[in-house]
Amino acid sequence: MTDDLIDGLLYRTEGSDLDFKAEQYALSGEDNETKSELLKDILAMANAWREGPAYILLGFKEEKPNPPQVIGISEFHDDAHFQQLVNSKVTPKIQFKYEVRPYRGVTVGIITIPKQPRPFFAPRTWGRVLANTVYVRRGSSTATALPDEIAKMGAEAEEERRRPLVDISFLTAEGDDVFAVKRSARILDFGSIRDLPDFSFRSSSGGIFNSIENLNTNSNYWRDLAKWLSAHLAAIPVHVHVYNRSSFALSDCKLEITVDTEAGVAAGFRSGSSLPDYPQKERSLYPLSGRIPNFAIRDEPNLSVEGEEGKQRCIVRFPKILPGETAILDNYLAIFPQECGILAFRSRLLASELSEPLPYRHSVEVEVLRDTKTIEDLVNADAGKTPRLPL
Repeated sequence: MTDDLIDGLLYRTEGSDLDFKAEQYALSGEDNETKSELLKDILAMANAWREGPAYILLGFKEEKPNPPQVIGISEFHDDAHFQQLVNSKVTPKIQFKYEVRPYRGVTVGIITIPKQPRPFFAPRTWGRVLANTVYVRRGSSTATALPDEIAKMGAEAEEERRRPLVDISFLTAEGDDVFAVKRSARILDFGSIRDLPDFSFRSSSGGIFNSIENLNTNSNYWRDLAKWLSAHLAAIPVHVHVYNRSSFALSDCKLEITVDTEAGVAAGFRSGSSLPDYPQKERSLYPLSGRIPNFAIRDEPNLSVEGEEGKQRCIVRFPKILPGETAILDNYLAIFPQECGILAFRSRLLASELSEPLPYRHSVEVEVLRDTKTIEDLVNADAGKTPRLPL
């Protein structure tokens, strides 16, 4: 809750989503009739017909038709006290938050009740709250909900529970949002990479010793290094996370990602595992030694790229995502923007439980730099690496 939000609420009148209280709710040492006022107010607000969150502001004295006077509260309770009192007596549990904060030189209390599936009621009578009664806020007063109103609440709650809620995130290796800031890529031009010279170790003794030293040399080192730099500097690596906020599991999930060239610049896709590994100057005489077979490789990879350049589509698959679970792609997606501008994406999520795909849109500003490099640049960068390398 911010000062600006409180300022805005003060210029509104009380209604189904707003209530002003001059004093703190009496909880300690009071009888149930008095203490139940808090429970009844929260029940009525939680059951109210509204579009957004509801607020109960404590320490605000009404002075109609003027905005309420900010007088503050002198008695304090913590959120845990309010939560225990309310949710130990209602079904189902109500999501709400109570906070105490300074405002205009005094201390005020704020109860925030988000919109959530209804109805809520107390199964047993407690003070002013009657058992199995659905209270609802109408305007600035509290009433008892009618039977058809309660039925409508239940139907709405069931529809809400069946609604798919899924968040798609594209993150850096550090967990930051890829689309939060401008991203950069470098396209290197080495000319014809296959025309780069062979690599060899130079021995001071020369002759036969030089030949023996180069038996295990990777003669393609300069060419491999140029390919590695070209691929990794031109790519924007993206880690895909899918968070299922729905109340049900999603199975046979398929996320399709395409570049929207009508809304931005062109770009290509590659699987991160398909990019070249960092090259070694020496070749192993026993290429299979020390390697453990990977029996975890699936017949159908969870990341694939389809289509030709300019019309590519990335496919990400997850067998099942439980409610509240975040599915994380083991591999990463490498995106290759071709020019500066806005890079826009269209995504859609399909699953067995979804009657239609869920659509998503993302965009980010990209800067693409183009550099011409030579064998001398490779040699100089390689000589000074510790671990500095990328040209």
